[in-house]
Amino acid sequence: MITKKKEVKKEEIFLKTIFMGTPEFAIPSLKSSFQKNTDLKINFFTKEDKRNARGNKIIYSPVKQFGLDNDIEVIQPKKNER
Repeated sequence: MITKKKEVKKEEIFLKTIFMGTPEFAIPSLKSSFQKNTDLKINFFTKEDKRNARGNKIIYSPVKQFGLDNDIEVIQPKKNER
């Protein structure tokens, strides 16, 4: 059986990465991965935003703030209330 290899254009090659996390200590590794590999497609999953006790302002997690600053899609699943 003979199979033909499909030619793939360089523009079509990319890696897709899904990151799940919230804490600030994740930011250095995310920055490194994001800056070194421009073909990397990243989606972040992080916990819901919190409301501040003073002023009732919304506080973003460090991972979400990094995603917003770098135009990366951030997905925040709703908390499952029982």
